[in-house]
Amino acid sequence: MIRLGTPTALLLAGITTTVNGHADQAISVRDGWTGALDYVLTGVELATDTGGSSGVDSLALPAVFDVTIAQLPAAASVTAAYLYWGGSQADSACAGSGDDTVLFGVPGIAAESVTADVCYCSDSDSPGYDIWICSADVTPLYERSGATHIGSHSVDGYSGLIANSATDCAAAALFLVGSGGGLPGTTVALHDGIATQLSGTQNYSFSGFNASAATGSLSFFALEGDVGGSEGESVSVNGAPGAPGP
Repeated sequence: MIRLGTPTALLLAGITTTVNGHADQAISVRDGWTGALDYVLTGVELATDTGGSSGVDSLALPAVFDVTIAQLPAAASVTAAYLYWGGSQADSACAGSGDDTVLFGVPGIAAESVTADVCYCSDSDSPGYDIWICSADVTPLYERSGATHIGSHSVDGYSGLIANSATDCAAAALFLVGSGGGLPGTTVALHDGIATQLSGTQNYSFSGFNASAATGSLSFFALEGDVGGSEGESVSVNGAPGAPGP
């Protein structure tokens, strides 16, 4: 997330890291909001390493994660909510839709089946796997009687290629925009897509927001086979004007 300017927030969702792949969907603006609001990007791994081999070998479902009042006030109303999920799948040259349906649990109501509005795929140029990422607008779930954004959320019913390979991965992320509840004036920009990175540095440019002051935050969702990440990985932000930041 970048919160720049008044302040402005930018969510970059849907970066995947694979080997010998290519970017199949340019990361571009999906939606944006301005007003007395804030956002949170949180999530959970859907697979785990049970054998201590630094590669995931089992799905870990249901996967549970929390949204707290420290992240978004309880008095805020959910203006928008997007669920992202994905990971490695058996190679199909990006045919089909990956696993485009999961069971999503919102605090206060029973879990419901969610089908993706869109799925993106990267054919990794490997005969063994593709990387898929799917997303769905889940705002209506927070409008159900008894539903709340504060508390434990869950993702279940996901299936993917999880077989202890160095490129196997699975994760989910929830992006929430809340309004009211005493929140300050903010602009939030949501970008998504799929971009495959192999070593080196990859640059992305974003638009759709104005930055008039030196305050901001950037959040991003990445899928990667390395348990705990790889040494030397980092993200920097260049403003215009402004020097690169951490």
